[in-house]
Amino acid sequence: MRLPTLRARTVLPALLALALAAVFVKTAREVVENEWTRGETWLELTLHQMASPAATAIMRGFTFVGSLVMLLPLALATVAWCVWRGERRQAMWLAIVALGGEAANVALKLASARARPALWPEALHLDTYSFPSGHSMSSAARLGRIAVVVARLELGLRVAATLLGRLVGLGVEIS
Repeated sequence: MRLPTLRARTVLPALLALALAAVFVKTAREVVENEWTRGETWLELTLHQMASPAATAIMRGFTFVGSLVMLLPLALATVAWCVWRGERRQAMWLAIVALGGEAANVALKLASARARPALWPEALHLDTYSFPSGHSMSSAARLGRIAVVVARLELGLRVAATLLGRLVGLGVEIS
């Protein structure tokens, strides 16, 4: 019996995913034990020093792009496009990633039960737990999977879809 060969394009993403999962677990442990607050406050204050009307407008734009109002219709349209093209497997995986990301976010928020920091009164106030970031998780999951779907189904858009998915996802996460 011949064993399958492991290829770099399979092993490297798996190792990267494991490394990122380890960083997340370490951060989550620190958040739950309230060890993260000093570093988080320093980061928030540092970023706030860079605030300007233009930067605020850009960040609010990214926040809107990462909202359910934008992500849900985009994901549904992409699922419909996949089904229309006969790519039911791609549609199924996008739905699984979107729903799984939401379920994981809710479960992790309930597990950490971390209140939102209130450094600035002008910031948007939400009553949900703060960790992990729903915007970051949803945008990473949905935008990332949408980029993968477009890159696989439209080879001419592979580079643009990958780059746009990463840049917009990063912008939402920073916002």
